[in-house]
Amino acid sequence: MRELFTVDNISYQFTAINNSITFSIRRGASKLAIYPIVESYRFFDDKSFDDLNICLSPFKVFEKVVELSLKWIRQEQPYIITFGTSSDRKGKVYDYLVDKTLKNNPDVHGKYFYNKSKSGDYVFYRKYTMPIAA
Repeated sequence: MRELFTVDNISYQFTAINNSITFSIRRGASKLAIYPIVESYRFFDDKSFDDLNICLSPFKVFEKVVELSLKWIRQEQPYIITFGTSSDRKGKVYDYLVDKTLKNNPDVHGKYFYNKSKSGDYVFYRKYTMPIAA
């Protein structure tokens, strides 16, 4: 699943493929920064930028990513989902959004549990119940 969206004149691309969620800046400008057209995904969540600093409405960006993530999870129901952060500052925002998202979406919360590594990577696992042999 790939989808483009724009917040504060900056275009982002959300990608959910192979059980991994990524988003990147595609192009645009705000009062805080200018971004040319980007042809590569290699800098996803790169430490050279922090979307909390470049966008006037960073929570609108994160809310859209959460919305698209939930759409993908509900459609594909992947067994494992991974994503990570590039800074402690983003990590605190991600922690808040993960907790809020799970609390407000019991259909997803009831099907997944997650671990967060010390490096800030999240791994969600779909719950599986083994049938009991009679």
